Amino acid sequence: MGIHDRDYYRNDNQNWNRPNRNRKQLSMIAWIILINVGLYLINGLFCPLNELTHYLAINGESMRNPLNWYRVLTYGFAHDPSGLGHILGNMLVLFFLGGLIEQKLGRREFLLFYLFAIITGGLVWTLLHLSSQAVLLGASGGVCAVVILFALYYPNIQLLLFGIIPMPAWLLGVMYVFFDMIGAMDSSSNVAHGVHLVGAAFAFLYYLSHFRFESFISKITERSKKSNRNLNISENRSQSSKYASRSSKYESQLEKEVNRLLDKINESGESSLTESERNTLKKASREYQKRMKD
Repeated sequence: MGIHDRDYYRNDNQNWNRPNRNRKQLSMIAWIILINVGLYLINGLFCPLNELTHYLAINGESMRNPLNWYRVLTYGFAHDPSGLGHILGNMLVLFFLGGLIEQKLGRREFLLFYLFAIITGGLVWTLLHLSSQAVLLGASGGVCAVVILFALYYPNIQLLLFGIIPMPAWLLGVMYVFFDMIGAMDSSSNVAHGVHLVGAAFAFLYYLSHFRFESFISKITERSKKSNRNLNISENRSQSSKYASRSSKYESQLEKEVNRLLDKINESGESSLTESERNTLKKASREYQKRMKD
């Protein structure tokens, strides 16, 4: 797939902004592509039995074990080791269409969108294949989500399908969904068309809801901080209340002891007091003086 104007995009109104290619910071698209290609090469060069790909991919039956649940994410970074077509197709589409989406959403929000699209597709597929030996691998679900979100945000940008056929982005999105729906009805197909459709639905709902993962996470974090602050305040108040209760109890006991000692002095004289009782009176005197100052 190629795209008009500087080899990539052309908008008939020329009103959209191209990605800033002078940024020193590596784009999230580049990181995703590097990780996918890196894992593919590591598997091909150092894993003669494709152990890494098997470790990352989802196997329906194995997902019954909670220790394998990490695969609902990692399958999106594993590709068919038997040829380049699978990984090359996904990474090219991501490279050509992902830049504008990343620019619009921001690096972190784009990454969260992409990863959650993969996770959602993996979860749905797993629930439908818990008793099968089928295997799921590839970034197609996340890539399809990017394609559909691109078509929704920039429907009139002209693209070149296969580098030859010009068409608006909205038509490409419709074609993606249509052919995946047709493919999903073919039980003999080894392509996970259902995961593609989940990715498309995920992007459509994301677009309609105006939901933002970053905002959601910020709200959760802020609520957690607020809850901790309220808890600390409550604990401080509780401690103050306990201290006040103990102080009041202590003062009441001291007052009773002073009254007893004063009665003793009236009856037997001051000389009848023990050293400990004299110290109690001195301590009470200091407490009363302190209270008068406060």
